[in-house]
Amino acid sequence: MSSAFPGSNGVREVIWLALAVPGLSALAQTFQPVFLLMKWIGVTYLLYLAWKMWRAPAFLATNLSLKLIPRLNF
Repeated sequence: MSSAFPGSNGVREVIWLALAVPGLSALAQTFQPVFLLMKWIGVTYLLYLAWKMWRAPAFLATNLSLKLIPRLNF
């Protein structure tokens, strides 16, 4: 959205944030068990990824042939 005043975008964002934060805070306090469950699901997923990376086979990168790709500067 274009505006005649350059600073108005920042003002709009501050107003939006000031209205959104209390609502999201109330939502998080109301559904605290759901957010706690989501946090633990995230922890479990990160541990799963760490386990998969730890157990992945390692290889030596000695015979890699890399092609140089020209960069397109616009």
